[in-house]
Amino acid sequence: MEKKDVGTFNCPHYKEPDCGEEILPMKIYENKDCCFRPICPVCETNNGITYKADAKWVENCQECTCIGMNMAISCEPLLCIPEPPVECGTGFELVDIIVPPECCPVSECRCNPNLCPEINLSCMVGHEPVLIPSECCLDISCVLKKVCVKDGIEYQPDTRIPSPPGSCEEYYCTNELDETSGFYIVSETTQICNTLCAPGQVYQGLPEQCCGKCVQVACVVTVPEIPDIDFTTPSEGYKIIPPGEVWYPTEDKCTGYTCAQVEGQLSTIVVNENCIHLGPESCEPGEDYRKHSGECCGHCVQLACVIIAASGRIIFLMENGTWTQDNKTCTSYACHRINGKLSTIATEIKCLHQSQEDCKTGEKYEIIAGQCCGHCVKTACVITSSSGEFNIIKAGVVFYSKDDVCTSYKCVNVSGQLEVVQEVETCAYKTADSCKPGSVFNKPGNQCCGTCVETLCFILTPSGEVKLLMVNDIWYPSNDSCTYYKCVQSEGQFFAVIVTQNCRYKSENDCNRNEEYVKLPKECCGICVKNSCFITTATGATKILKVGETWTPENDKCITYSCIGSQGQVVTSVMNKICPVITEKDCESGTMEMTSDGCCRVCKASKVCRRMFNSTLIEKNGCKLVENVPYCKGICAPSMTSLSPESGRMRDECECCTSTKVSQRQIRLQCPYDKRPLTHTYDYIENCDCKTVRCRD
Repeated sequence: MEKKDVGTFNCPHYKEPDCGEEILPMKIYENKDCCFRPICPVCETNNGITYKADAKWVENCQECTCIGMNMAISCEPLLCIPEPPVECGTGFELVDIIVPPECCPVSECRCNPNLCPEINLSCMVGHEPVLIPSECCLDISCVLKKVCVKDGIEYQPDTRIPSPPGSCEEYYCTNELDETSGFYIVSETTQICNTLCAPGQVYQGLPEQCCGKCVQVACVVTVPEIPDIDFTTPSEGYKIIPPGEVWYPTEDKCTGYTCAQVEGQLSTIVVNENCIHLGPESCEPGEDYRKHSGECCGHCVQLACVIIAASGRIIFLMENGTWTQDNKTCTSYACHRINGKLSTIATEIKCLHQSQEDCKTGEKYEIIAGQCCGHCVKTACVITSSSGEFNIIKAGVVFYSKDDVCTSYKCVNVSGQLEVVQEVETCAYKTADSCKPGSVFNKPGNQCCGTCVETLCFILTPSGEVKLLMVNDIWYPSNDSCTYYKCVQSEGQFFAVIVTQNCRYKSENDCNRNEEYVKLPKECCGICVKNSCFITTATGATKILKVGETWTPENDKCITYSCIGSQGQVVTSVMNKICPVITEKDCESGTMEMTSDGCCRVCKASKVCRRMFNSTLIEKNGCKLVENVPYCKGICAPSMTSLSPESGRMRDECECCTSTKVSQRQIRLQCPYDKRPLTHTYDYIENCDCKTVRCRD
């Protein structure tokens, strides 16, 4: 290989610079060859300021760094450290300012008059507002005023304070200062009213006035001022009389005093009693003078009526009494009280019968001594027949009319008077219409009444229907199956005998607890039919089961009672379950458990029933899809066979791992390219569990 002559390169001579004490010069290559020149490792800014390698400084609010190897300047914005929060006073707001040459803002509170609250110049009563300057906002202070304060109103010193209308208190604002409140003291004086009034007067208040006045409400009579009278003197020496009342100072009440309004004033008026009757001589005949204790005047009381006879004799007739003159028996007088006064009433009698001409046939005119009028007395009875013929019969005689053989007339003495007593014979059977159905009417010519000869039994039903029965015939009413009628004959008479049937069972109360009362239509009596089974256990416990129900006692789970009903019969079925004789050694699991009915101990089997998934190809009409389809799989309790009490046959039961919740799920089957996807629905199992079902053959 040929050796090439590379030659030599002469590097220029550089003077080593003076970098100072802290900075050592460094060499840098001038070109790609081996020559280099010494330089100071510093960074120079636009302002001609130099910084050594890795030095940091702040310029134009930027933090700059001198990168050593490249002597390049790298600047980034200056990072400002947040200041702690500052709270400003009222009217101040927080502002950020930058003070050159600083780069970071500084927070300070500055006054903003717009933020000052509105000044409330109102103060309490007795105070006045005073403005107080501050750093930013004006403040207000309420200072005391040199006044009196009463009921929320200010008053100047040495002035009178008005009192409310009707008040007896007077108030005055003094110039004496109260050291506690700082206000001037309010002095108070009370006006005293004289409320004592004279007798007959009462004290009454005046509107809007402190004191009232005495008003007269009654009259006053001073007893000693009235001479010559024996007074019942009050202890005070005077008598107060209310308006409208009368006061009598003496017991006879002949002189009294009353109080009345006279020209707007109450005045005492003397009342003197004027008597109409002063004594017995002022009373009329038949009156009695009476004067009660405590009364001034007497009065005449009427005790009798006064009658003056033709002879001039005065007759006194007491109340409700009567009087008749001896020779004038047809005129009588009576004394009666009318409207509170006794009055004489004269009554004149007009006689109905004055002679024999006024009497009827069979009567005689008679008059009794001392009586005003006579009267007609019957001496015989007069009977008028239907043809108008008169028949006179004496007392005690009985008369029969030819026209009516059923009516008799008899003349009898009743309380001293002859009267005709008419008697009509009452016939049970007067005509053929009066005979009931089944009878024949028979009447002789000279007799009033006939007879009905029976040939059948006659029955009148509650509905008004007539039933005729032959002898020994029986008839049942349609609305009563317990009662029937039977026609019987006795001594020539026909009778309908009512026969009522008595029932052993009449209602539910006659039946046992496990029976019901049943009554068939058109039957009189009902029967008690068993509708449930009455069970008594070996321990004495009782239970009633309806047909179709079963029952297992709590203290014996191996016995089951069933109530079976068939063709009107109720039978109690008892099923005793026989348990297998096994021990834990006979069990594969080594443990035993009670059966679900709580009767037998059996080997405990591991019950595992789970929902699992299987990739299944679902195909329909040429469309297909592989879907994870759930299914149930596991092991449940062993099966059993027992006798059914209802059917009397053996029944078997199995516990299978099966679905307990199924829903419908839709999927889209993929079809060939020339067909659209097909929607298909299938049963999707959501839950699996062990469930008891009938075992299949």
